[in-house]
Amino acid sequence: MKAVIDHEKIGEIAYFEKFWTGKKELFINREPFFKVRKRTYEGQVDGKTVTAELVGGFFSGTTLKVQEETVQLTPTLKWYEIGFSLLLIALTALFAYIPVLNAIIPLARKILSIAVSVGLAIFDVALMKFTRSILLKIAITLLMIAFSFGFCLLLNL
Repeated sequence: MKAVIDHEKIGEIAYFEKFWTGKKELFINREPFFKVRKRTYEGQVDGKTVTAELVGGFFSGTTLKVQEETVQLTPTLKWYEIGFSLLLIALTALFAYIPVLNAIIPLARKILSIAVSVGLAIFDVALMKFTRSILLKIAITLLMIAFSFGFCLLLNL
């Protein structure tokens, strides 16, 4: 995830966070800040050493505290983003446990289907984090539901 913010007092803040590794990079006024402790970074701004603290993460949102200023770098997850992902799991579980399908799909296949839907739900949240449009978030969730149902149907072949 990339966030570039123009702050009136601090200047240009560039923040990069990798989804898979969790690695974070921070630049203020195009000057790199280096990790000192778990959440603390230090760098040079206008010839002075400045300490910055990053609080939060990919899913909880990230806040930067520097020079008595607090800046929200990335937003937190919205309630509907979590709801869309839970809907994906619930619909797959419901699909796997319909009484007519009980004779067709053995228990191991049901468990595998639900495990795949949980993985797709996590991927769904990650993809929604990169978009701002609610319509695109709904489209991503519908696509993940289609993948999940398609996987369930492939298990029946």
